[in-house]
Amino acid sequence: SLAVCLFLVLFAGDSFAANYDWVGTLSSDWATPQNWLKGGNTQNASGTYPGQTITTTDVVRIGVNNNFTLSPVLSTTLANNIRSIEFGDNGGNDMTFTINTTFSLTVTNGITQDDNGGTGGITTTIMGGGTLNCKTFNVGDGTNPNSGNNSTIINCNINSLVVTNALTLNSTSPFFGNGRTNNPVFNLNSGTLSVNNIATADANWKTGNSCTFKMCIGTAANTLILLGSTPFTLDNNVNNIDLVSGGTVSQSTVIYANTNASTNQTIYTS
Repeated sequence: SLAVCLFLVLFAGDSFAANYDWVGTLSSDWATPQNWLKGGNTQNASGTYPGQTITTTDVVRIGVNNNFTLSPVLSTTLANNIRSIEFGDNGGNDMTFTINTTFSLTVTNGITQDDNGGTGGITTTIMGGGTLNCKTFNVGDGTNPNSGNNSTIINCNINSLVVTNALTLNSTSPFFGNGRTNNPVFNLNSGTLSVNNIATADANWKTGNSCTFKMCIGTAANTLILLGSTPFTLDNNVNNIDLVSGGTVSQSTVIYANTNASTNQTIYTS
């Protein structure tokens, strides 16, 4: 029947998804198979890399199960989209992800930056002259740190980041005990961020929890394009939304561009 055929097609599509973990064994080149574990296994030059084939929608993990020194750089036109990207804590070592000019990457589901379950937080910088598209972007996954007030930081330095649904900042602390928090920070340092909604949330709020979104004025201009009729959905306790932060060298621009003609867009003047 039609229903059975549809089920088989969906099941087959799921079964072809591959899990890739970045290790950067040979270089920073995304398109080198030896730089990836596939299904937990090492690869030789005849292996594959995420997005290489049209028969898979791949899951990418960077700094989740394997710590590395050489960060990935995408300078290849991929045959297919990526299903999801998860950035881990890389053992507490900072990471970068670069998409070079003229290249783009589309993530059909979400991008998540995990918290550091140890101590000291984590910083990931997304950079380059290319374009990154995704459905959702989550900063913080709800992992509690061992100790201290720590920051889970995304530095957005890429030419264009497009989030079709929500950019969500998740602050967390354990239910019992103060003095342990993982607090998300999203720094729009340069380039353009187009997003439907920016949301903040906290788990087990205590003194010290915070969610921060900043447009940082430095040596490069930045632009925030707000696409939703409700551009911000903010928790009452933890917000630090700064659309003009620091420095005087460059310019920050906020564009209200509601894509839903049937609703009025909320405009923020301060």
